[in-house]
Amino acid sequence: MSNRRQVSESIFPINKFGKIGKIHSVFETTFNINVGDQLIHFSFNSNFLSSFGIKILNEDISYIKKYLQKNNIISIKENEIVIYSNVGILKLDFSLIDIVPLTVETIQINLEMIKKLQELISEFDFNQSGLPDDTRFKNSLQILKTPYLNDPDILTEILNIIVGNGIGLTPAGDDLLVGYMFIMKMYDSNAFDLFRKVISRKKLSTTDISREYLRQCAEGVFSSPLYKLFEYIKVRDMLQVKRQLYKISKLGGTSGLDTLAGINAGIDYIIERINQNG
Repeated sequence: MSNRRQVSESIFPINKFGKIGKIHSVFETTFNINVGDQLIHFSFNSNFLSSFGIKILNEDISYIKKYLQKNNIISIKENEIVIYSNVGILKLDFSLIDIVPLTVETIQINLEMIKKLQELISEFDFNQSGLPDDTRFKNSLQILKTPYLNDPDILTEILNIIVGNGIGLTPAGDDLLVGYMFIMKMYDSNAFDLFRKVISRKKLSTTDISREYLRQCAEGVFSSPLYKLFEYIKVRDMLQVKRQLYKISKLGGTSGLDTLAGINAGIDYIIERINQNG
């Protein structure tokens, strides 16, 4: 069995948050650990690396999962994670790893590219998304689409409505916000900085896992499906962009569609801003 892992650059070295942690949660193909205030995500999915995560191989899953019980103590060393469980001790070797950059850059706006991206996203049925149907949420989403949002107090009020709104590990409002900030990071650094400042100073009322995704995207770090989309957009490879959008749409229940809805809202904002500026 190969021991080579992929590690998000944002959490490397893996022992920088502390030497002792515990298992936070366990799911079918993922688990999370707490080390101090930091959540670290482990995925057995070969196509997904979290912005705050480690990807381990599919063939590891049946062997590793029997050691995973919530609140089990974990020891973190520079090249090794040790899990202590009631069935024994599991050692995960990290001497051979790939450190994966997932930080999205700000790139030059290309209106033709943005409109093509919007056209591709319009093909998805957002009636199947998990976005809340209440008026306050819809009004807040409309405000996000306008280029007039430059007041941190107003933005805080909007985030109070959007963040944590929905069900599941990553509520729909949070997934939407991640997609929206993905576009801001690429195309409007000033707008992104406003969101980053508000999110950084705000206690986000949502799930632990979703809160960490928002914290990471506030630093410009996104999970691998969005980072791959960024790479394809950057080189204007529309065939790969289309394929990647489809892959994103299939992520975790409605999470992918909710994220695409956020990307679509961000594109609306960028196009409106361009129209306002002439």
